[in-house]
Amino acid sequence: KAQSKGSLVAALLEPQKLTDSITLENKSKKKGRLNDLLIYTSNWDSARRYSSVTEFALPDSIPLMVWVRKSDRQDSSFLMVLQKTANSPYVAHAQKGKITDLAIDEQGIYVAFLSSSDTGRKVRYAAFIINLINNQKILVADSLFKGKKEFWLNDKFQPWFSKSGEKLFLGYYQPLPEKSKDTLLPEEKPMLDIW
Repeated sequence: KAQSKGSLVAALLEPQKLTDSITLENKSKKKGRLNDLLIYTSNWDSARRYSSVTEFALPDSIPLMVWVRKSDRQDSSFLMVLQKTANSPYVAHAQKGKITDLAIDEQGIYVAFLSSSDTGRKVRYAAFIINLINNQKILVADSLFKGKKEFWLNDKFQPWFSKSGEKLFLGYYQPLPEKSKDTLLPEEKPMLDIW
């Protein structure tokens, strides 16, 4: 995946295929390899490479870039921000767990993302917005949205901002109820009420 917006050029590189037996043996011990991100801006003499990147986003009109860097050792994720005038990126947000589905408003002031620290089969996400001017993080929505526990944020729906940047659009879904492992019907189960 590659993108170019103004003076920023970014490419997410696929992990290299391993061929020798020693490397293949070491790879089998690892869960999976993450991509490298190659960035070039007119402020730098050469392109820079950042490792362990899961995704990135560039807005259409502002020379700004954000990406998610993953640390497998601590199961942590870092939201990295690079502004055109800066010489190096900075960490806007760090947390244990996963950061995904980045969105940037047209003015380049707000970054939205989904976040989860769940490690189970069913993952519940929370939506956050970070103000890049003062680095303030705001919880926008989570699985307890308006007190309705049965609706969860959908990580398959890419969040996006309105043109004015005043509205953020998120996807929700209602998870299917867990199937009971019991084969008895509810009326076949014995119940005892003690008064």
